[in-house]
Amino acid sequence: MCLTEAHAGTDLGIIRTRARPLDDGTYRVTGQKIFITAGEHDLTANICHLVLAKLPGAAEGTRGISMFLVPKFVPNTDGSLGARNGVTCGSIEHKMGIKGSATCVLNFDEAVGYLVGDEGKGMRAMFTMMNSARLGVGIQGLGLATASYHNAVTYARERQQGRSLSGVKNPEGEADPIIVHAETRRSLLAMRAFIEGARALSTWTGMLIDQELLDPDAAKRAEAADLVALLTPIIKALFTDLGF
Repeated sequence: MCLTEAHAGTDLGIIRTRARPLDDGTYRVTGQKIFITAGEHDLTANICHLVLAKLPGAAEGTRGISMFLVPKFVPNTDGSLGARNGVTCGSIEHKMGIKGSATCVLNFDEAVGYLVGDEGKGMRAMFTMMNSARLGVGIQGLGLATASYHNAVTYARERQQGRSLSGVKNPEGEADPIIVHAETRRSLLAMRAFIEGARALSTWTGMLIDQELLDPDAAKRAEAADLVALLTPIIKALFTDLGF
């Protein structure tokens, strides 16, 4: 998913990437995108970038955004890989974590692209993929938060400092483990409460997704869809904050 640009951030209405239509039905995409997950690698024979860009004379704001499929290699008519397309990795971002995924700056220079969906409907098309990714990132945050909690509990059982106010708990040692102190227990229990609440929220949202897709009652499907749309960005924002 190639959305973000250096000057725009989440304000996609002011993106500068442009797509120029050609007579053969293809487009030429030019611009730069940043923070592109797995933007360049050699794990697959080809990479298909979904790029948000604006056509000549497009409306202002997000209403003028269209979506284009831009492959790393342009396929031949028989499906085999053809020439390298005009998309290159400008640099790899330096990150605090998730080292196994290359997050790239991508430069598009008259790259061959294909319109996905209708002109000016790129944001709607992108959210089909983006919402699934948001939930995935949120659950990733929950996993990190859970690992952090378990590591903290292990550390609190091993680290020794001070004595318990209710009496010595480790008479054979010079101090008690810090898990006996009320403030440490409060911190750990707060972590656990947030994690268990997050797990419950994610489970409920998963049930709502099933209901949105499978409930025989159209009204219930619509209600579930509205709740999923509300909860998806909340899960992404809250769970990643908890993980951090």
